[in-house]
Amino acid sequence: LGNRTSEALGDLRIVLLESGNARLIDQVREAVEGAFRSSRREEKFDRLIELAGFYAAEFAENLGADEFGAEFRAAMISSATAFKNREPMKYVFVQALMAEIFPSEELGRQAKIELIPSAFDVVKGRKVETQFDGLKLPSSLEGVSTVAVENSTDHHILMVYDGPESFGVLCDPKKKGSFTLQNGTYRIAVMTPLGDIQPYRAERTFKNEHASAIYRVGSTDTESSENQFSGYSDARGDYTLLRTSAAAGPVMVDGELGVISRGR
Repeated sequence: LGNRTSEALGDLRIVLLESGNARLIDQVREAVEGAFRSSRREEKFDRLIELAGFYAAEFAENLGADEFGAEFRAAMISSATAFKNREPMKYVFVQALMAEIFPSEELGRQAKIELIPSAFDVVKGRKVETQFDGLKLPSSLEGVSTVAVENSTDHHILMVYDGPESFGVLCDPKKKGSFTLQNGTYRIAVMTPLGDIQPYRAERTFKNEHASAIYRVGSTDTESSENQFSGYSDARGDYTLLRTSAAAGPVMVDGELGVISRGR
């Protein structure tokens, strides 16, 4: 993958999206695993979590109890230790990855507990946004609202909600996703694993609504913001279901529109 990890992974995402060649997909997976192992040996934690995020997005089903799965778990623990006191956004991202990939394991359960307070520590002191524009439609789910997100950036976006429910949701680079949440007022933190990108903080009340958003993440010179707009988006593919509330029951997502409705 060379030294330009972000650019290389961006190219590989396109390859995986457009290629149906099983051998080529296996070659990509093997190359990423090799780069991951090298980064772990050399303790290059910044590169390691980029590779971890890519692998989790594209090959999470391979993270079983085999040798690489064990290496991945150990690398996430060592990365969290490395980032905890010096780069809190990256620490939060590692916790979110572990919570999402290993939800039924003790590792994932502990990460989920740590995720919520750590995320709001990161955004402490940021301006709280309370005004939201853009598309807002009624939700078809009683007592439940839905959110559709397009991540038009080259980075993972982590959205953390704390209210009637407390959870974190990861949206992969250039991807689209939707999720449900119980009605009510939430404090919200949005961030990426990159230390030079400013986080975003908001408070929002949801009441039987479907909201959509494209996040624009500012640099160190600008305030981060959530922008809803009808212009061009770089996000590719269909919407997928990122998470759902127990209160929502069985649901399905419209891949083209991102709207969530009652499933079977």
